[in-house]
Amino acid sequence: MPEKSTIERAKQDRRKGKAPSTQAGEFVREEIEHIRKGKHGARSTKQAIAIGLSKARRAGVKLAAPKAGTSSRTRKQAARDTAAARHPHKLRLGHLHGNRFEVVLTGAASDDDVAALRARFDALGAQGVPNRYGEQRFGADAANAARGLALLRGERQERDKRKRKLMLSALQSAVFNRALELRATRGSLTAVIAGDVLKKTDTGGLFVSTEPEVDQRRVDAGELIPTAPLPGGREIEPPPGTPAHALEDEAIAAVGATRDDFARAGRDLPGARRPVLLRLADTAFSEEISDDPTTRAVRLRFTLPAGGYATVVVASVTSLVE
Repeated sequence: MPEKSTIERAKQDRRKGKAPSTQAGEFVREEIEHIRKGKHGARSTKQAIAIGLSKARRAGVKLAAPKAGTSSRTRKQAARDTAAARHPHKLRLGHLHGNRFEVVLTGAASDDDVAALRARFDALGAQGVPNRYGEQRFGADAANAARGLALLRGERQERDKRKRKLMLSALQSAVFNRALELRATRGSLTAVIAGDVLKKTDTGGLFVSTEPEVDQRRVDAGELIPTAPLPGGREIEPPPGTPAHALEDEAIAAVGATRDDFARAGRDLPGARRPVLLRLADTAFSEEISDDPTTRAVRLRFTLPAGGYATVVVASVTSLVE
């Protein structure tokens, strides 16, 4: 990411009516300075210019397309950078479609280790990963869910609406993660049980399963996906008396709450359903060249829908999370 000061200088250039090439020059100068200070692996002015122009386009500088005769690779990269430019309007809640990630894993590894990582990543790309919430959801001290429970019970007050919403959502997330753990210990995450609330993958519609065997075939075909609860007053719930209802009651009890506690929160906590699996898109696995002969480096590229956690994907790839 460009430094804030670089972006601001480019904005000032634009406000003064300076040419896009002048605005882009701010980003190029930043990269040249990085090379001088040894901040990254670029070793030439040519590389600094290429990186700087890429960052400029992604920051919204309206540079012209590369001149005729430029390589196809350079033209395609410029088009991708322009398409990825920042939108001038603020991104509001619900507008985000997804995020693209690039993660580099480094360390001592054998050829077999790298092959195993590739196989694991490919398998997760085909099957999906548990759609659990990452640890960052629960705060630096991992206590936001406990604070949310205190708010829910009326044992704590919080005037800041943003903080209140954050703490209550952390409590919901803890219930969801526990529901995933319970499903995993009793079979596959995608095994349909009576009363499950299922989501249609094409339309997003929700319905309660009354014929698990029939619905299982549709889940296996990718038409449906089971969901787990983010409890609230208006959430679609499994019918009382069904195995799905009992499992979710157990998940709610595990955080010290009841369904009635969540229902009393009213508008503050309407509730929702979240798919149990997260599908990866645009996946790519490559091994990077390392200057250290004792270290291997692999780069993972993938796209997640809004609400997905890259940390969970990495943990799943490295088998820290099953």
